[in-house]
Amino acid sequence: MNEYFDTMVDAEPMLAGLQRFFDAAVAKTSFDPSRPKLGIFVPNGNTPANSTNSIWRDAHVPMLLMETRIGPSRKLGRIATTEDRVELGRQLIALMAESVK
Repeated sequence: MNEYFDTMVDAEPMLAGLQRFFDAAVAKTSFDPSRPKLGIFVPNGNTPANSTNSIWRDAHVPMLLMETRIGPSRKLGRIATTEDRVELGRQLIALMAESVK
């Protein structure tokens, strides 16, 4: 079961802000990534890009794709409930504000 953030952002200072967001999400929320780092996806000419992250390529608007685990969470010790996911959403919104300061 995978849980991660991916981005196509490949330029500073936006990439540093996204990395701060990733690090804060790991440290301060139930987000439990299956990969130790923020995934940076750079498609080649033959690779179709997902529609969310391609906004960076097309308009230079920084975006993250977040996948959350549907199986048991190591941090929670169980499968996340609806209440857990709502709380994660609240926490992520606060972290977004922190990461752009």
